[in-house]
Amino acid sequence: MRFPFAVILPLVVGCGQAPSDTEATDARSRADAWVGPEGCTSGLDFADISSLSPDFADNPFGGEAGWYHVDKYGPGVGLADLDGDGYLDVVQVRSERNAPALRSPVVYRGLGDGRFEEAARPAWRDADNGTFALLFDFDGDEDLDLLIGIAGANLRLYQNDGAFAFVDATSEAGLNGVASHAYAAAAGDVDGDGVLDLYLGQWRGDLPEHGPGLAPNVLLLGTGNGFVAAPNALACEGRSTLGLGMADLDEDGDLDIYVANDFFEDCLYENLGDGTWRDVAPAAGVATDAMHAMGVAFGDLNGDATLDIIVTDTEQTDTSRGNAAFVASGEGLHYQSSALALGLDGISTLQADWLVCWGVAIQDFDLDGYPDVHLATHIERDEIFLHNQEWTFAPAWNLINGIAETDARGTAYGDIDGDGDLDIVQGVRGRGIQVLRNTAAEDSRFLRVEITPPVRAIGATVRVVSEGQTQIQVVQAGSGYMSSGPPTVTFGLCGAESVERVEIRYADGTKHIAEGVAAGVFRVQR
Repeated sequence: MRFPFAVILPLVVGCGQAPSDTEATDARSRADAWVGPEGCTSGLDFADISSLSPDFADNPFGGEAGWYHVDKYGPGVGLADLDGDGYLDVVQVRSERNAPALRSPVVYRGLGDGRFEEAARPAWRDADNGTFALLFDFDGDEDLDLLIGIAGANLRLYQNDGAFAFVDATSEAGLNGVASHAYAAAAGDVDGDGVLDLYLGQWRGDLPEHGPGLAPNVLLLGTGNGFVAAPNALACEGRSTLGLGMADLDEDGDLDIYVANDFFEDCLYENLGDGTWRDVAPAAGVATDAMHAMGVAFGDLNGDATLDIIVTDTEQTDTSRGNAAFVASGEGLHYQSSALALGLDGISTLQADWLVCWGVAIQDFDLDGYPDVHLATHIERDEIFLHNQEWTFAPAWNLINGIAETDARGTAYGDIDGDGDLDIVQGVRGRGIQVLRNTAAEDSRFLRVEITPPVRAIGATVRVVSEGQTQIQVVQAGSGYMSSGPPTVTFGLCGAESVERVEIRYADGTKHIAEGVAAGVFRVQR
């Protein structure tokens, strides 16, 4: 642990039962009263500002009842700067089983103050229902391109010209016929050639138990202007995948892949560095804790500056109820199942069916220098769990203002209003995009690491040392649940004006080290 005697309060928005008024008041007072290191006060609140962007309401997601359809499991979202103006933009992927007019994706221009306006509609067939959004630079021209999954049809790749014009490049990139049931995607340079590769997770929402084995996963290697099939597809055979994540989990200089499967055991592919892989999920201790897995996030859950894993799950449909949390133990890919011990499982009652957590991230939302966790929930009011010195969590509701029942799915995280803290953009069934503005303590400082070009940023593990404390984040393209965020990482510094050290370990194992870095935005050209 970094500070054996410090009170460390990660925050979790989870799945479960709403509190009594007394419980909510007590929990809120505990959160407001907490003082972190060197007098850093946790002042976390979120406000729903979606109404400031009227175009969101004009483009709702599907919201009909019934589980075995794409619009029950979607939507995913994308959040990144798509036109190079320094402001984050939003991609909305849509699906609706009975209304073709509600299926086309929409791209919104960020105005830099938390507001968005419609900017583009990539070409789309009325018959297609979208699933995920992946933002990554597949052609190396330093702007982010857009990949959208389609339920029951081949995915679609759009080349971004940097000015909100998205040209269909699916055929030219060699992606015709590669995946007709892709619900999850992640990009990263898995073979160390400096080009982003692509891993696709497939799932069948139209079949009982989602068609195990009928739509295997696919690994594609990037060529610089397209993709070719890898010798080992990493099929995760006989499963049905909804969540993916890439990171160098064993810190051996190449990217590994976590695969979250619905109804089945998860896969964890260890990259052996020579073009071969092996599924080590059972030996690593991560295979069976989330048997209805949805989303995946990486981050430090126990303060040892290594990457741990959290996987969202359902509450009561199998013996491994609730979310899974895996804490890295020792060298290599070995984990201790810790969700119940840490209080991150998300279970409080069994009063409702299909209480499900979906989108997920491990981020420092209040900028106090310690990681927090956000989970998107299915028809549940948001809940907060605060951590105490024994690494257990106490419930604290109503720290997110004005949000009651929210049927959220995919989530993305970034600074939409330029104030330094991380806001939340999420897809909500039956309504448009939801934007939750973070109003963290104004006196808290941050360090945002931006690596260019974006091809080099993806997969980088970044450690920051500030006042003796080490924080860790990984830059990802495709994370959480069906979604994609900006290729940056943000660290809370509480009141510190600088950090002692920034260490960047790129996907190929090379390092960049900087010392005495000032708070704010730290830009690195590789």
